[in-house]
Amino acid sequence: MALDTQDRLNYALANAQNKAHSKGSFTPRAVGAYHSLWKVAGNPGPGATPATGAGAIPDDTTAGAIPFVNGAGAENNYLLYASSTSLTLSTLYFYDRLWANSNIDDTTALHSFTSTALTRETSGIGVEVWLEIYVAHAAATASTLTVSYTNQAGTTGRTGTILKPAVTDIVNEMFGPMQLQSGDSGVRAIASTQWSVTQTSGDAGLTMIKRCGTVPLRPSDQGASVLGPFDLPYRQIPDAALATMVRAGSASANSIDGEFGIGTA
Repeated sequence: MALDTQDRLNYALANAQNKAHSKGSFTPRAVGAYHSLWKVAGNPGPGATPATGAGAIPDDTTAGAIPFVNGAGAENNYLLYASSTSLTLSTLYFYDRLWANSNIDDTTALHSFTSTALTRETSGIGVEVWLEIYVAHAAATASTLTVSYTNQAGTTGRTGTILKPAVTDIVNEMFGPMQLQSGDSGVRAIASTQWSVTQTSGDAGLTMIKRCGTVPLRPSDQGASVLGPFDLPYRQIPDAALATMVRAGSASANSIDGEFGIGTA
């Protein structure tokens, strides 16, 4: 059911699953850099590097995802509130990790594969593609990754790009979101990748996500940031591999602690 009445919202809030989340020490590369918390130790524990090629579809039972109980029958799950703190000023993103792979070729050769079909957000609308670093590249080489994808309308052969600037990337760093071809609003599948300049001895993959909520974080001595149901999108998260990433406000060591609620209606 949808959260389309005050009574349903009240019921969902009163019966919400209260979940704690924390991620231990991690250090983003620079101010403004995006840092995945998928493989960072904490609660939930770290996830694994995804499969190569066609990749893998995680869900709420996958290691690294935030576990929760899915609604029964026609009931749907929603992220309803979040309260979080960090050591430094930053922005926390909750997202559904829809699909991911690893070890895309580092050369300028065309790397073709067929991504596993999405099982959630199958329309592709609002689905973003990010480049995620699993093993840091040895050189700070700028390169554009060109991605051939299927858009939200089912049109194949669309072209998107992700710029990896001339920086020495680090493990768990994310670059994106992918710039879509004009007129597109999302991605259903990925068919190939190709670098403009060869990268050196690293391991990166693509990750398809759908954002579920954004929490601006203050340092912990200034109190937690608290967002309620009217601050977060009413987005259904059935079987979601709910995960987090951070946009850094500092290059200093950081950690995240907080709680959030998943309601069912």
